Amino acid sequence: MATIQSVPKTKFTQSEWLNFCIFIVNYLNASNFSVLKFDKESKLFNAKVDQFDGSLNKISKADYSLRSKELKKKINASRIGFYNLVKGELSSEDAETAAAAAIIFEVLKKYTNMGRMKYNDILKFLNNLIKECESDKYKTYIEKLNLTKRVTGLKTLYNEAMELESSLFDDEGLNKRKRKATITRLELNDAYEKLVKRLNALALIDGDTDYLELFGWWNALIDKYRTVISSRIGTGKGGKTDDGEEAQHDPDSGSEEGGGSGGGDRPEIE
Repeated sequence: MATIQSVPKTKFTQSEWLNFCIFIVNYLNASNFSVLKFDKESKLFNAKVDQFDGSLNKISKADYSLRSKELKKKINASRIGFYNLVKGELSSEDAETAAAAAIIFEVLKKYTNMGRMKYNDILKFLNNLIKECESDKYKTYIEKLNLTKRVTGLKTLYNEAMELESSLFDDEGLNKRKRKATITRLELNDAYEKLVKRLNALALIDGDTDYLELFGWWNALIDKYRTVISSRIGTGKGGKTDDGEEAQHDPDSGSEEGGGSGGGDRPEIE
């Protein structure tokens, strides 16, 4: 009887385990394989993959504090540089350039106190500054001064700051911290086992014919990662590959000789 073989979950790195699970999610979503009989387990697995993925992007408060201070310095340096460039153009011999500089200079004067602001206030004011510079009212003057790249640079810093915020907090709001990866990984492990157990049971009950292609692909993926693990932590540490044996139909399935799910001397790692 064809089955999905065991997988050494605890030997995967965080990124290896996430990528392994994402491969499975994408394969099931892209294939024509009917998921009706394991829809509950599949949805649970998908949700736990997303949660684990999210928790891996979480950073500590100490890292957040350090990176936010660095970003604050970069933002203020870029903003001051922008301010000085515009101020310099006020004395331009080109009348149109000087006029454009005067208009943008008035805009920038509203943001001269950002250096003394708290980090989150700086982000709010920076966003307002970017919006003003990109607005129809002032965009032409920014282009006249050849400062579009400067505005883009400020926007890049703002986006970097927003990514930092999302790495500390989850999608439900700033008052709820993301869950630890150690917890979400255990939940993903459990969801994975439930999905595999359900699929193996369906193959046993319904016959394995409809599952041979899926199981063959799945086992090949497991074997690939067994090799990756063995290369990383030592020969054979990832476990023995099965060369496709466990994804083959067993004509003697159910009989006293040759029955069961196969596996032979394959190690039960977990």
